[in-house]
Amino acid sequence: METQTGRKQALATSQRNRILIAANPTAGARAIDSPIDRLAAAITNAGFEPTRHHDLGQFAVDAAAARESDQLHAVIAAGGDGTASAVANRIAPDVPLLVFPLGTENLLARYLGIRADPAQACDILRTGDKLQMDAGLANGRMFLLMASCGFDAEVVRRVHQRRRGHITRLSYVQPTLESLHEYPHPDIRVYCDAAADDATNPQVLGKWVFVMNVPMYAGGMPIVGRAHGADGRMDVCVFKRGSAFHNLVYLSGMFLRQHENWSDCDIREAQRCLLESDEPVPYQLDGDFVGHLPVDIEVAPLRVMYFVPSNQSMK
Repeated sequence: METQTGRKQALATSQRNRILIAANPTAGARAIDSPIDRLAAAITNAGFEPTRHHDLGQFAVDAAAARESDQLHAVIAAGGDGTASAVANRIAPDVPLLVFPLGTENLLARYLGIRADPAQACDILRTGDKLQMDAGLANGRMFLLMASCGFDAEVVRRVHQRRRGHITRLSYVQPTLESLHEYPHPDIRVYCDAAADDATNPQVLGKWVFVMNVPMYAGGMPIVGRAHGADGRMDVCVFKRGSAFHNLVYLSGMFLRQHENWSDCDIREAQRCLLESDEPVPYQLDGDFVGHLPVDIEVAPLRVMYFVPSNQSMK
C-alpha cells in the first residue's frame, strides 16, 4: 500500500531465513553480553539464522551470495547512522535493511520508529512492513539522512581526527568550541538542478549548507520541516552569513524551529546540487567526515528498502 512516506508493502511469507548483522565494533558490539549477542539470540529463537559481521567487505560478499541463492531475509545495521549508511552502500536496492540503533546519534532509527530492542526487531522481521525511501549520492557515495558543509562539518572533521574508539555527545564539546573560535567561514557556491551543469552562475552564495533527505538533524532538530524521505527530491538549506555569532543564532533558530522564515536562510528543493568553494570546506554525510568540497549531490529515488514496524506512522 502507499503511504505518505514511501512505498510500503506487507511482509510476504517465504523460506528465506538468513539474517546478516553488520555490527559496528565501536558501538559495544564486541563486549561480553553485548546488545548484538542479545539481538542474535532473539533472532535465533524467532526461527531465523543470524550471521554477524564486523568486516564490511566480507559482509558485502556474503550478502550478495545469500541474495543470489534466495536465502536472504534481511540485513541489520547495528550501530549509528554512519553504520546504516555504510551497510546501505553495500547492498542491492531490493535487500530489506533493518536499522538497530546503538550509536551516539540514531536519527534514522528514530525517524523509522525503531528502538534498540531485540524483541521489537524480531517482530519487525516477522510481521513488519517494507518501506522504500530515497537516498542521496554525494560524489557517488550514498547517504541516507543528510549532507552538510561548513561549520558543523568542521566540527565532525575535528571529532573524526581525534577519534580513538566509541564517541559520545561529550566528544563534540571541545571540537565545537574550537570551531566556533577558529573556523574561517569561506564562501560556498550552491548550484541546484539545471544550474549544476553551469558553474558560471551560482544560485545561492552561503557559508553553511545542508542537503536533507529527511527533516531530522542532531538532537532531532528539523533543518527543513517539510523534508520528505520519498518525494524524489532533496531539500537544500543555505545559511548566508558566517561568524561564531551567526552560527549560534542559526543553531538557536533550528532548535526553536524559526530559521526557515529568516531572510538570510535560503531553502529550496532540488534533485541535484553542486557545492563548491575556492577554499578548503569540509563536508560530512550522515555524521561522518568524508572530505572537502566540491561535492556533487543527486537524489537516488526509492533506492533503499527498510524493514519498519507494521503500520508505523511517519512524517
